[in-house]
Amino acid sequence: MSCNSRGVTLIELLLVMALIGAIMVIAYPSMQPVLSKRTLESDANKLAWTLRNARQKAITTGKPQMVKFYPHSNMYYYDGELIKLSDNIRYIGATTFSKTASGDRLCSFSSQGRPSHGGTVTLGDDHQHRMYIIVNPVGGRVRVSTEPPK
Repeated sequence: MSCNSRGVTLIELLLVMALIGAIMVIAYPSMQPVLSKRTLESDANKLAWTLRNARQKAITTGKPQMVKFYPHSNMYYYDGELIKLSDNIRYIGATTFSKTASGDRLCSFSSQGRPSHGGTVTLGDDHQHRMYIIVNPVGGRVRVSTEPPK
């Protein structure tokens, strides 16, 4: 019984890996907008989750909760944690939430889960993609949209 199977040589393996590397280097610039949009969606969903969590915590603990926004440094603060947006993600504008006496922008929820004011946070990336995190002024519903609120 003869066996004619042949393995792959090291040269063939290196050639295939070099070819894959060259394709990846060529394709990377065209993937940047897609990767940036995914990062933007991730940051928007994380911020929306933070706002929903603040609302839920206000209801369950009976204590008001707040999320502060720092648009000029691309950060927000909640529950003792300062959260930074991803590197290529930034606030567009200063949010539509009201300012406090100290000049901070914030979204606060009463112990019944109602926001003090509704508002919108607009996030954007380097490729002109935008996401809107909208807090309903009546019920406190938090949603993420690619369309600005009406």
